[in-house]
Amino acid sequence: MPPRIDDPRYATCPYRDLPAENRWADGVAAVAPDRLNPHTPAPFRIDPGARIATAGSCFAQHISRALAGRGFTYQVVEPAPPWLPDADRVRYNFAVFSARYGNVYTALQLFQLFETCYGRREPADAVWRAPDGRWFDLLRPRIQPDGFACRDELLTDRMHHRRAVRRMFETLDVFVFTLGLTEAWVSRTDGTSTPSRRGAGAESSPRIGTSSGTSPRPK
Repeated sequence: MPPRIDDPRYATCPYRDLPAENRWADGVAAVAPDRLNPHTPAPFRIDPGARIATAGSCFAQHISRALAGRGFTYQVVEPAPPWLPDADRVRYNFAVFSARYGNVYTALQLFQLFETCYGRREPADAVWRAPDGRWFDLLRPRIQPDGFACRDELLTDRMHHRRAVRRMFETLDVFVFTLGLTEAWVSRTDGTSTPSRRGAGAESSPRIGTSSGTSPRPK
């Protein structure tokens, strides 16, 4: 059995002076089920009018829906075009997060997103052409399930995305970022972090009704 937090061996542990509810063994495991209180004191409160942006793992998606469903001001800087059917909006990653960056699993990936939005770095190789000729953004491989029609369309959409994300960073009041319990993929060429390996997310899927399979990015 591991030592308890009050064991002398934990004399320099940074968690030693935290209240019991911050530790599973003392706040949950050692408490009778009928005495367990999940509503611990909150260190801060978020005003419903505060502009809240989200990024991260799938958990951030659930937070986004919960915030929007409870009347909070959930910030979306890349809204879906009005002509896109509701059934395809989630599939094309509109309003899944505050912007169409897809899953951002690691702090490195988020930091590099910030850097590219402000022109401080440019990935050396972040596009991939599938065997059928479709183009995918390796930084956001699942935001365009049918791929882009050409490289230029992909890069145009990426520049629109970066402007939107920069606007998000500059106007948000609260930023919610959740880390993903998955591996990190880092390019040997320039250290660029991507959410998945090259080619993942490029599975074949039927195209929606857009001319030439082009991106549903709003004008």
